[in-house]
Amino acid sequence: MHAIGSTGVQGGRWNQRDVEELLLGAIENISEGFALYDSDDRLVLFNDNYRFFKSSDIDTVRIGASFSDIVRSATAAGYYPVAHGREAAWIDERTAYHNNPSGVFEVELKDGRWLQIVERRTPSGGTVTVNTDVTSKRHRDEALQQASRLQSLGQLTSGIAHDFGTALMILEANLALIEQQVGQRPDTEVYFQSSRSIVGVARSLIEQLLGFAGQKPLRMTITDANPLVKRVTEMLRHILPSSITIETRLSADVCSILADPHQLEGTLINLALNARDAMPKGGVLVFGTENVMRGPEWAQRRSDMRSGSYVILTVADTGIGMSADILVRALDPFFTTKGPGKGCGLGLSTSYGFVRQSGGDLELISAPGAGTTVVLSLPRIAAGFHDGA
Repeated sequence: MHAIGSTGVQGGRWNQRDVEELLLGAIENISEGFALYDSDDRLVLFNDNYRFFKSSDIDTVRIGASFSDIVRSATAAGYYPVAHGREAAWIDERTAYHNNPSGVFEVELKDGRWLQIVERRTPSGGTVTVNTDVTSKRHRDEALQQASRLQSLGQLTSGIAHDFGTALMILEANLALIEQQVGQRPDTEVYFQSSRSIVGVARSLIEQLLGFAGQKPLRMTITDANPLVKRVTEMLRHILPSSITIETRLSADVCSILADPHQLEGTLINLALNARDAMPKGGVLVFGTENVMRGPEWAQRRSDMRSGSYVILTVADTGIGMSADILVRALDPFFTTKGPGKGCGLGLSTSYGFVRQSGGDLELISAPGAGTTVVLSLPRIAAGFHDGA
């Protein structure tokens, strides 16, 4: 505990100093960060958990430091991502809450943690500050919101796909009847061929819609990730431009997974084509495999996932990357940053739907100028498992 005038307990009598020591000890042992500022906004006391900066580059958290100096120092060191490019406005917002606290104030730190700040004025004109780490709660809430949003979109998508499929069946039947009536004529055959091609594109779109909605049946078999990735990369060497270098970083002892190999191959190819579009001037595309243990904290941040043993497949590019506002919407169906006619926005969403339907999870890691990494986590098969094939 860091405080002005703290002393040890002397003797066996309960006097004011004894009570102060007990109070200071209790404050030191709470999990929240606690600080007391006087009426001049100088730091009077604080516990170790109030040092939420976790770095030696912030040395202003000390007895006698002013609140404004602490906020300015942390902002200058880049501890608040929300303040980037608007440092003065952020300092004003944080100071305004401190001077007139009401409700709670939440802020993200540069290491990804979230703090919930509650401040209250004391009768003497000082300020009590309590910081609570709410990172896990926010991740759980975000995962639940994402799951709920995707479930609603999945239901809507499924309905659209079925109605679209019904209309397409009628169109195909009428097209066949017209073709029978007209017969084989050179002047009309080109139009029938074009119509059949468009119907094929529409059928493919329905497959993507059902894949996102989780209603496309999977043919699950025991699958070895490394040979599958090698097959995919060999195909991609003939598809992708020579300006893109393909690398593989495959763990030699990677475990088997239960998956639909054709769907998994298609997913990896789709992710590679997305990466190609993100590297118009060329770059490096890396495929990786690895065994990992996912802990409870990882599972808590994702809806319906469990901790345990997983095989991860990664597809990483050195492309343009995605900004935070695009990243948060990247898995939504029909969302695309491509121009008209260059994509329908179902690529990532169908990949996500397939992975979730397979009992796994898909995570996007990206930033502008830093490329994009897609991480597929699929449950590994326990020893002795067989699929009955």
